[in-house]
Parts: sequence; C-alpha cells; structure tokens
Amino acid sequence: MNYLNNSMMALLMALAIALVSCDEEEETSFETPATYSFERDGESTVSYKGQTTRLKMAAEIVDELINVEETKSADAIKAMFAHEQGAKNFTDTDLNDQKKNIKSKTAASTDLFGGSVNASIGGVFETYIDDQISTLNEITGAAKEGTPGEIIEGTETIRYVDGDGIEWNQVFTKSLIGAFTLDQIINHYASAGKLDAYQEDNDNGTLDGDANYTEMEHNWDEAFGYLYGLEADPTSPTLGTDDLLNKYLNTVDKKTAFTGLADDIYKAFITGRAAIVAKEYGIRNQQADILREKLSLVVGVMAVFYLETGKEMYQDEKFGAAFHDFSEGLGFLYSLQFTQNPSTGDPYFSAQQSKDFMDKLLAGENGLWNINSEDIEAMSKEIASAFGFTVDQAMN
Repeated sequence: MNYLNNSMMALLMALAIALVSCDEEEETSFETPATYSFERDGESTVSYKGQTTRLKMAAEIVDELINVEETKSADAIKAMFAHEQGAKNFTDTDLNDQKKNIKSKTAASTDLFGGSVNASIGGVFETYIDDQISTLNEITGAAKEGTPGEIIEGTETIRYVDGDGIEWNQVFTKSLIGAFTLDQIINHYASAGKLDAYQEDNDNGTLDGDANYTEMEHNWDEAFGYLYGLEADPTSPTLGTDDLLNKYLNTVDKKTAFTGLADDIYKAFITGRAAIVAKEYGIRNQQADILREKLSLVVGVMAVFYLETGKEMYQDEKFGAAFHDFSEGLGFLYSLQFTQNPSTGDPYFSAQQSKDFMDKLLAGENGLWNINSEDIEAMSKEIASAFGFTVDQAMN
C-alpha cells in the first residue's frame, strides 16, 4: 500500500513539473516568421551588405583564376584577394570603393583563431594563386606526367593541370569554402563567444549607432549573409547562387539521404534570429549548433563525393574528369579543418588530419597521375564515419 502511495505521489509530482514546464514554455515562447524577414518600427532590421560584397569579390577572383584569354599576374590576383580601398582590382567598380576584402576574413574566426587572421593560412591561399598562374603560364601543349598542360575531353571541356595533375583554381575555390564562408558562419558570427559579447545591449534593445538593429542581431545576419548573400530574394532562397558554400549545400540537398538539409538550415537561421529578438539565448545556441552540424556535413559529403568520383574516373582512364574531381576533393579535404562538431566544439578533423589526407592523395610519384585506390577508399570511409553517413549516401 505504501509502495502504491509513493508511486502515485511520484506520478503526481511528475505531472505537476510537466505542467509548470509547459507554462514556462508558453511564457517564453515567441513567434517565428516563415521567412528570414524581421522588422522594427515598420523597417527591416536585416543587414549583411558586407557579406554580399565579399561574395562578389570572391566570384571575380574565381573567374580570374581560370581566365586563359587574358591571364592576370599572380600579384594582380593576390591584390584582389587582399583588396585595399580605392585600388582598381575589380571589373565591378563598386567593389573597388569598398574597404572590405577576402583575405581579412579567411581563417579569422573567434572559435578557431580568437578573431584574428591566421596569416599562415592566408599565405596558403596566395600560394594556390601562384601555383595556378604558374601552371597557366607554363602550358605549351598536352599534359603528361610531370609536365603541366591541357587535357581536352570531347570538343568542349579543357582542363589545365600542373605536372601533378592538379587544377589549382579548384583547390583554391573549394578550400575557400571552409576557410572563408564556413569558418565565418559557424565559428565566428554564430559563435556564442562572439554573440554573447553583445548580450547586455541586446537585452536593453540598444541599437548599433544609427542602424535599426542590435549588434547581436547584426552578427547573426552576417552569418546568414555568408550563405545567402547573393540570393536575389533571401526570403525565398533557391540556392546555387555562388561557387562557394551556397552551391554545395544545394548539391548535397539533392542527394536522397540528405533531402531537406537546405530547409533545415534555413529554418535554423530564422529561428535563431527570432530567438535573439525574443532574448531566448538558449534556443539561439541550439540553432547555432544545428548550423554547425549541418553546414559541416556539406563539406564532409562533398569531400567523399569528389574522392570517389575521381577514383572512378581515374579507373576508367578519364584523366581530365578524374583530376578535376580530385582537385575539388583536395579543396574540400583542406576545408575539413574549419568544420565544427557541436558535441565537442572541435573540428571534425584537425588541420593536421586535413593535411595528412591531402598528402595521402598526392603521395604518388607524380601526384594525381599515380593515385592509390585503396588509400582513397580508406579516407572516404573515415570521413563518412566521422560525420555519420555512408560512402554510398554521399554518391546518390
């Protein structure tokens, strides 16, 4: 009888706690809009112009790296990367008047680099530029082992590779996805360390100077802008609007195992921003963790995809396609070090692990001309396992 009474009392207490919890949820609940659209006093509070500017700069740099008709010098492209206000680096003259550049936001996150630029990583990207322009300038004919050249497939596609079969423009672009866009989103602007610095002002509704937003709201918008900054209508994103993270989120979302990924990420951005307005910082942090997990996943899936497709093309002796995919894979391998596992707060793979993967892919006598299929399969499985998917899922 006492046992039954005790059990009944425990049940009643549990119900009481549940009811209180429900009340608390209702008291702290907030409305979440259907789109990324927020206003104060009838005017938008959303702003990420700087991110749009930098994405446009990146697009011009990517184009110039493969401009074989009027190849710029490596120094000229590096000047675009480290643009100084007033310098006539870009064909889009509006960009020339900007103080912003790509280099100052590459490997410069709060979580990984304390908010300061990692100069050595910036130097890596400048080396990639040197390697690409050197390759283009040295080409005199067909590529072969140890010799830069062209690989022509059919009548249209031409690959320009160095003596190791590497397309350095592809390595540059895919590495930038991690070191620039991903790092700025998940390790910087959506970082609790970055956002919490402005909690008092956000609690008090203190606006940032003459702007119509608080600094915390603006930081979240800037994270949003690094993914959607080139969208014509960010309240209804279509994806695929740039050559960086946005494009590959679209690619992964189309795979059967990852359908809905893009929608989950967009909703996390909306909910996190609404939570900031409602001063619900725990919910904001939950949404930031969703961004960390799911945007990191994009890099992991694409790394495996390009390793495996490169291997398949190589085995079929379609070397142009193989080297193209492997070069993209090298960039995504480099980008692994900028991911973040929300369960640990660390990258899914360290900088040294990323380097080891890249070294292993290029370990043959002439780099990509002499790949080891077993090593590639082992790398693919290791990466897929760390992110919780299978190699087959990355391919379909």
